[in-house]
Amino acid sequence: MDYLRDLRSFPAIVTPKRLLTQRMIDYSGIEINDLFLGRELRPGTPEYPFREILKRLPDGFARERLKHVLARARYAARTEGTVTDSYRAFRAFYPSIIANYNHDGLAEEFCGASHAIVEMHGSIHPLYGSPEFDEWTSRLREYDITLPLEPFWFEITHSRHG
Repeated sequence: MDYLRDLRSFPAIVTPKRLLTQRMIDYSGIEINDLFLGRELRPGTPEYPFREILKRLPDGFARERLKHVLARARYAARTEGTVTDSYRAFRAFYPSIIANYNHDGLAEEFCGASHAIVEMHGSIHPLYGSPEFDEWTSRLREYDITLPLEPFWFEITHSRHG
């Protein structure tokens, strides 16, 4: 949605996509009314070619934008003191080992002081959630830049317990 709503230009050629980007395109579930909230599309109006545009979603933008979206909550927790109720239940348990399969790093952020957190697939560094990274990823939508793949699904940070 972010790519389509803030679109300034898009490539003329559809380039091969990495699996993650292709899945984002295939399973987006986006419909025309999702793009133009509150606007009436009258009969006879030519359909906006959003599906064709979405096929041109740049790999670099898709992956880096996803990192930003996943890291925003952890960044907010560190900079603004934001707390999430999802992890309060773990405060009722005796110290233990928690296997975390999420990439957002929130288990480490909210439970790491009393539990050993094992990031099973790694987590995204909280700085990816910063406004500066948001601005940088916004610029990536204009270019189909191939960025090097990280050692795991995302660039990871290791928990202090692992």
